[in-house]
Amino acid sequence: MATDFAVFLHRFLTSHMAGLRGCSPNTITSYRDTFKILIGWFAGHRSVPPEKLTLDHIDAAAVTDFLGWLETGRHNCASTRNQRLAAITSFFRWLQSQEPARMAACQEILAIPAKAKTQPGVPHLTVAQTRQLLAAPDRSTRRGRRDATLLATLYETAARVSELAGLAVRDIRLEPPPLAVLTGKGRKTAGRLPRREQPRQARPPRPSAVLQPAPHQAQPRRDRVDHRQVPHPGRRPCSRRHLPSAHTQT
Repeated sequence: MATDFAVFLHRFLTSHMAGLRGCSPNTITSYRDTFKILIGWFAGHRSVPPEKLTLDHIDAAAVTDFLGWLETGRHNCASTRNQRLAAITSFFRWLQSQEPARMAACQEILAIPAKAKTQPGVPHLTVAQTRQLLAAPDRSTRRGRRDATLLATLYETAARVSELAGLAVRDIRLEPPPLAVLTGKGRKTAGRLPRREQPRQARPPRPSAVLQPAPHQAQPRRDRVDHRQVPHPGRRPCSRRHLPSAHTQT
């Protein structure tokens, strides 16, 4: 027979988050991963296997110990620790309306504060470094033209890598005023101004085609875009180590 924690967690992730609130798959996956780690922590550090884990085991003291282990055992930063706490508190905030008898225990967990985090400096490239990076691709080749378009789009629209990976031809408008429609975190869309120069006319692609095609015309994966190295003509690939030290804005 399923435990009360298993029943409520299933209802929270499916009926509540996916159904009632309509959360994105990425949000649901993030919350699911938090509880996977929490369940594993109870099994490894409290000797409570998943099939015996109940709501009585998950109190404020246990959650606090779990958050401390994230930082010491998994070496997570404060931001990740706070993200895991947000997922747990969201579950117990919802649980209050489902099990009023547990409101006091839920509110003790909700009272756990987020940890303050330091704001690191923002590294950025100088004008000379940016020009060197944008001039790096060999535009005489198809791969080089693709990489030049990728870099120019990132520069002109300030798009995230995940937004660029999901960009399709139908999201680009070349007629004045030019526009790039980006779909970002939380499935939010925003219009950004793309390159100021009009590209040369070419055979119009299908509107649903991806803007930066991967092999076999598949949508590029975020990690492949993130780790792409742009080749210099006749030189080694250009990566961060080939550029002068970036400035840091504090």
